[in-house]
Amino acid sequence: MPKPSGPVRLGGRRALSMERSDVPTFVTIFLVLTCAIPSNNTVVALGSVGRPTTLFALLALVWWLLYQSQRTTVGRISRQPVRISLTLFLFVAVGSYAFAMLRGLPEAEASPADAGLIRIAGWAGILLLVNDGLSDRNGLMSVLRRIVIVGSLTATLGLLQFFTHSSLVDWINIPGLTASSEFSNIDSRGGFVRAAGMAIHPLEYGVVLSTSLPIAITLALTDTTKRRLLRWVPVGVIGVAAILSVSRSALIAVAVAFLVLLPFWSRSIRRRALFASTSLLAAVYVLTPGMLGTLRGLFTAGTDDPSISSRTNGSATAFGIASNNLLVGRGFGTFLPEYVIVDNQYLGLLVELGILGLLAFVTLLVAGMTCAWRSRKLAKDDVMRQMSPAILASLAALAVTFAFFDGLSFPMAAGFMFLMLGISGALWRLAREGLL
Repeated sequence: MPKPSGPVRLGGRRALSMERSDVPTFVTIFLVLTCAIPSNNTVVALGSVGRPTTLFALLALVWWLLYQSQRTTVGRISRQPVRISLTLFLFVAVGSYAFAMLRGLPEAEASPADAGLIRIAGWAGILLLVNDGLSDRNGLMSVLRRIVIVGSLTATLGLLQFFTHSSLVDWINIPGLTASSEFSNIDSRGGFVRAAGMAIHPLEYGVVLSTSLPIAITLALTDTTKRRLLRWVPVGVIGVAAILSVSRSALIAVAVAFLVLLPFWSRSIRRRALFASTSLLAAVYVLTPGMLGTLRGLFTAGTDDPSISSRTNGSATAFGIASNNLLVGRGFGTFLPEYVIVDNQYLGLLVELGILGLLAFVTLLVAGMTCAWRSRKLAKDDVMRQMSPAILASLAALAVTFAFFDGLSFPMAAGFMFLMLGISGALWRLAREGLL
């Protein structure tokens, strides 16, 4: 948590030292639970909130609340845009839930509404713990490095799935957890396997890639204490996996991340990036004949692509449902897949949380990206000045992918979104406190 300027209760110096080390460790466990356990594994008695990553995120909220109730000092930076925006989003979500319960929900929607509110609480917990719990530069950099490690391992698993045409995770059986029957993380498109790692869907897999790639590139450019090969291997693995994911959304997200990073790079780095990208595409062309044609077809198929036509057809129905409760929506989690599938989280939020909820969520995203952008001017360290645009690029890529699927319905995608928002808030706070 933020470094106290005076004595603290329950532990004194020991409590302070634990604050500096425990949050990165906690985040590491959260990343492992999110990406190293198949997303369909749950504690079956708890239903949709029984995923290990959700339960661990709720533990983060409990930890944050206990800290807030025990600390004796206030942080030096009282106004934090990400935390304020999160409060607005939570206020709307709770209000929408209360309105839905007062109005009366069908039996099929009541339980999803309860589960939806619990999941939001978990996301808030991981955001707040990271936002307030990273107390120095070392802790922040540790979390960023571990995101790259997780992204690299996820990309490696996806590449193995691509080349073996096998899930490779079907054998996993964790005591206490039950695999849901709908899990199928191997799909195909244009004759190529669409890998998904441990995710439920290739789109969710693409979220991990698009989140970790800008950070991996920036660490490779700045972390000169490591050998060049060790720095650039994660970039290559994640980049190749993004291309071979055969996912339109993942490719768009990676493109957005590059467009955000380009203005912050020197001319020489831009030239090297162009050369590396061209070499990568050439290697894909040689090693996987037909792949580039398939990728080009993703953007030229138009309404002939079933995924595009389903989004188009579902949007009109979703707008019609949203018009019935336009201000605060029908309650988060109540827009069930059996009604219509829109594959657009922003439209889904309009239906479930109304105009107020959609605006609150967009405000939260804008606050996170603004904090990352402004931190660059406040940071004294050159590495952190370059890391700020990387975090901005990751958030921008995430925001784009949410326009192509209902990201908050997927534990990996939602977890990474709120984790990155917390990192952005922590970056801004540390920069304002002169700790970067």
